[in-house]
Amino acid sequence: MLGKTSKEAYPSKALCLVGWGALLTSTIILCIKLLQAPGFWFNMSPPYYFPDALQLAGLYNSVMINGDSWSGWIMGASPYLFPDAALFFLLGVLFGNMYDVLVAYGMAQIILLAIGLQFLANSVFQKTPGIIKFGILFACMWVTLILAQHISSGETYNVFLPILKPAFHFGALLSLVFALGLTIRLLDARTLQKKIWFASLLFCISFLTVLSDFIYIVQGIVPVLLSLLFFVLSRWITWQRWFFLSAILTVACVLGVLLNMMYLTNGAEVLNTVLDAASVHTRTFFKLGYWGLNFISDYIVYSCVTLLFLICSAACITRDYRHQRGIKREDVNKKVIFLLSFLLILCVVNISAVLWAKIFPGISSSRYFFPLLILPVCIGAPVLLHFFPGIKKIGEKRRVVAFLAIFVLALPLAEVRNMQGSGEMKRPYPHVSQCLDDLAEKYNIRQGVGPYCYAKPLSLFSKNNVSVLHVLSDFFPHGLFSFPEYEKVEFDFIIAGHYLTEEKIVEKFGEPKNVFSCEDIKILTYEDNAFKHMFLYGEVFQETQYGKFYRS
Repeated sequence: MLGKTSKEAYPSKALCLVGWGALLTSTIILCIKLLQAPGFWFNMSPPYYFPDALQLAGLYNSVMINGDSWSGWIMGASPYLFPDAALFFLLGVLFGNMYDVLVAYGMAQIILLAIGLQFLANSVFQKTPGIIKFGILFACMWVTLILAQHISSGETYNVFLPILKPAFHFGALLSLVFALGLTIRLLDARTLQKKIWFASLLFCISFLTVLSDFIYIVQGIVPVLLSLLFFVLSRWITWQRWFFLSAILTVACVLGVLLNMMYLTNGAEVLNTVLDAASVHTRTFFKLGYWGLNFISDYIVYSCVTLLFLICSAACITRDYRHQRGIKREDVNKKVIFLLSFLLILCVVNISAVLWAKIFPGISSSRYFFPLLILPVCIGAPVLLHFFPGIKKIGEKRRVVAFLAIFVLALPLAEVRNMQGSGEMKRPYPHVSQCLDDLAEKYNIRQGVGPYCYAKPLSLFSKNNVSVLHVLSDFFPHGLFSFPEYEKVEFDFIIAGHYLTEEKIVEKFGEPKNVFSCEDIKILTYEDNAFKHMFLYGEVFQETQYGKFYRS
């Protein structure tokens, strides 16, 4: 059992309201900026990154709108079913329009993060000090304002921007926050009813998240198990409780991996690919160092807070670990020590996994560092205030609350000046989609193939039900989140762009019947039966973790 938490004063309601007011104001401003900047979602130019953000949108459109079967879909290595798809489908039912759903999804992720961090803080403290709650909300507001500034500047990619997009592992971080809170509550649970309730919730969250996204093993399961091992070796919990918690997490992890391999994806192939490529080279360290220096130069204050947290938390853990026998048990909040230990172990495990798997060369690699980017600042730094009794009482002073209210509310309002002057907010209809819809209406073309960067946006935002299958440079399906039963589809056109050049298409299928231009892409149509069945049943051409591809 953990020792009793020190009795904290009740947090100031006013201070909490100020924090929530500032966060919600920042979220509304960010929402307006997203509605004024549809190019954030529909940029179809290099680095060809954003179609990944439309994976769940394509799945929702196919299953819920077009009535396709779940079983026909080829899921990616990370299916993102929980909590990502669950949240996306819920918002889809509430909002309907796909662009509204995408914007609402980004806002929901920020709000859920703040709620999860508040839940985690309440799990650590018997009565969470108001200044700590305020610090958590202020940190979330800080991240929100960083996002708003990038939207205002017209940036289409930044290390924080994937927070707003579905299918970029942020759902795994949300699960981690709630699961960590349940773990801490389970450490301190004394009644059988609470133990069963917390254990059941912890098992469900861990199982569903591992089933949906293997990254949760690195970001959640392994760091928690190592933190529990540190605690039991330090004699802060009993071996029986350690075994109970470890068994819950281990069984949930193993069961999730097995069911993912058997029913959702060929996870064994994915794991083998990672293991085959796994090694650490000097160049990987240099890449990590280069990325880190760029991040520090762009976010000096944010980086300083992160570094200060790491140093102070290590010092606090070392102090209490070395002198625990000379300190009364009721004077040490071991749940705080567990949280800080977890965050330090998480940073080490996360960086080690990225280095080991060599998933660092791409610009999208920051999504693998979400826990390292978010948790030390948004929960670690505020919790460190527990070690400064004088600061904890600051929230009880009315003058301080008034000053903080003016300060934090002024920050989001300052972003209003960066909004576009027109204030126009309308649902986007990309010109390329409009052009393709016009061609579909005139020439009765509905099914086509094209490069990855164009396929998802053109399919998702077509008003004439035009579908484009994304194919590789050898004209075989990309395989990730493809629309179902593509072998039976009769194709009408090919999109020339990016790696599918017009010359390559002509070499493969001959001279087209018609060539139409839509901005920077070309639409090639052929005579009947020229390539209607590109993927016929019969001899297998290639078999990968994504499925079987047949000779054309």
